[in-house]
Amino acid sequence: MFLTIPYVLGVDESPAKNLLRQIAARGGTFEGTLSKFTRDHLRGWLFQLPDPGDSILIVPPKTKLERIPATYTQVLGVEIADVAGRVDLSAADWLRHPQLGTGTAHQVVLDSWRGAFAYVEEDQEHEIVGLRPPQTGAVHAVHSHWSVSDAPATIVMPTGTGKTETMLSVLVSAICSRVLVVVPTDPLRTQRA
Repeated sequence: MFLTIPYVLGVDESPAKNLLRQIAARGGTFEGTLSKFTRDHLRGWLFQLPDPGDSILIVPPKTKLERIPATYTQVLGVEIADVAGRVDLSAADWLRHPQLGTGTAHQVVLDSWRGAFAYVEEDQEHEIVGLRPPQTGAVHAVHSHWSVSDAPATIVMPTGTGKTETMLSVLVSAICSRVLVVVPTDPLRTQRA
């Protein structure tokens, strides 16, 4: 049988009402064996992966963690109605996982960016995902400016050149703890609303 499980969030916070999340372990669909589980008044399901000792315990969502034996390191909280063929638990909540909530602040995210950025040029012919020339130029311009000044500056890019990817590239390459994105308001749009 196949079981789809959700990703695990290593960081899931809202500092100053800003959502901050980092995926610690990917979700996906896995093949294994699903069997009923009962122990000390605890009922649920046990999904056994092909690797010996690698299992996921599935219990009702309101189950208290202290009722779950510590030997189960991966525990999902969800009700399962149908166990035929494929079971999709991608919307389930992890109650316990070795990488769940490993980060306690946005510093964990910033640390994960160290060495993560490379100036790779996009090459559609060879299916290489990277930056297009206007994006590379803009990222270099930002780093050039920041090497000699800390004064505010503006990068202007035409429609369709990839402003979002450029902003994210600058954010990661410079390991910025904050970024300010200013979206100009359209006076005509405000009047029509």
